[in-house]
Formats: sequence, C-alpha cells, structure tokens
Amino acid sequence: MLENKHSQNQIEEILIQEIQPNKEKQKKPASKIKKIRKKLKGKKRIITLTGLVTISGILNTPQPIRTSTDVEHNQFNSEIENETQIKINALKEYIHLKNPRMPLGEDERLVLAILRESKNLKLPENATIFNKKADPFIFLVALIETESTFNKYAISKANARGYVQIMPQTALWIKEKQMVNFSLSELHSTEINVMLGVRYLNYLSTQFYDIKRICLAYNAGDGNVRRGYYDIRYWIKIQRFYKEFETFLENYKKTLNTPTNI
Repeated sequence: MLENKHSQNQIEEILIQEIQPNKEKQKKPASKIKKIRKKLKGKKRIITLTGLVTISGILNTPQPIRTSTDVEHNQFNSEIENETQIKINALKEYIHLKNPRMPLGEDERLVLAILRESKNLKLPENATIFNKKADPFIFLVALIETESTFNKYAISKANARGYVQIMPQTALWIKEKQMVNFSLSELHSTEINVMLGVRYLNYLSTQFYDIKRICLAYNAGDGNVRRGYYDIRYWIKIQRFYKEFETFLENYKKTLNTPTNI
C-alpha cells in the first residue's frame, strides 16, 4: 500500500497527463513538469513493454487462475497415489501370510520391485485370466508365489535362483542379448532377480501370443513347449494364486471402506 497525500484517482490523472500526447504540440511549462516530478518522487516506477509508467500499488499482479481441469488433475494424482499405497500394504500382508519368515524390511523391498517391474511387463493385449484382462501386478505376484513362495534364497534342483527362479544360463543370455549390467553373484538381489524374470517373460511374449503358453514356456523352456513337452499343472497353479491374491486385494480394499464400530 502506497502512503502519500494524494488519492489514487489524482495519481492516475497525473500519470495520464504525463504520458498523453499533446495534440496542440505545446510544451508544458518547466515549472509544471517539476511539480509532477516532485509529486512522483520516491514512488517506484515500472517501465512496461508498452512504454507506460505505472506505480506499484496501483496495478496489482493477477493471481494464477485455478481451473476445474487443475483440480481434477490433482484429484486424479491423489487417487493414483492412494491406490498404489493400498497395493503396497495389501501385498506386504499377503506375503507375510504366505511366508511368515520374510525378513523385516525385505517385504517392502520385494513389493516395490514387483510394483516397478509389473509396469515393465509386456503381456499380450489379449491376455486374460478367468475371462478378465490380466493385471500385470497381480500376475507377477502369482508367478513369484508359484516359483518360490516369496523365498529370496530359493534354489531348485535345476539350480534356478531366487524369487523368480531364474536359471544362471538364462540370466547370462539376457545379459548378453539385452546388455544388462549385473554379475551372477547378484542373482539373489531382489531388484535384479525380479527384473530378470520380467525381461524373460517379455521375451517369451514375443515368441508366444498366449499367456498360458508364455507361462508354460517360462517353466519348461520355449523349445519344450513348441515340442509339446510341458506340465499343465504349472499353469493351474498360476491361475490359482492369481485368483487368491486378486480376492485378497479386493477384500483388503473393502475393509478400508468399512467403518469400524467403537
């Protein structure tokens, strides 16, 4: 707020007189110009691109307008964040039900790895489980449960390693073909193990366009599946664990929306 002896209207009149062209091309007396300068002395001037002189306090800078689109965008982002947090919390509970020996802190590390890599999982567009479009997040959870029951240090008789039971030779093949930087000593690393499993699934998705055959090839090898050698029970387990976690997640969401009686 400007502090001066003149009203805002008087100041505006002075400004208009100062910048208005003189149609009669007569110069103002020097004494009058000095009076105007004296009145404006000490006031902050801003030269705009149009050459006009304004005084701070007379013209207010407009505040950014918040549109309905901005509000909807913020609400949408908030809903995504809430949905993601629900998935994280639900999966942590589910993992501890299936593997009570899961070390403290490892559960969240695994959940975040699954959440991140499920976004990189490229299932066929027509991939369905129980006549519904397959959810990559739920599918990856089901595959890991089928392979290792969420056991980070699981090693099979065939030497498959970790959560996704990746074979060392398969890991080396992925490393060479896709130029991934890791060492075999890191096969039990949570992030690397899950990442390698997803990359192998993505490769199989380019070879088979059916989620059932992709899963069977993940278990038995793509060459064996082409020759008709596979164990159908593996696909049955994938479906069962998919349904189990899908139901668990749905029930978990319902409990959050159910008011508690005190």
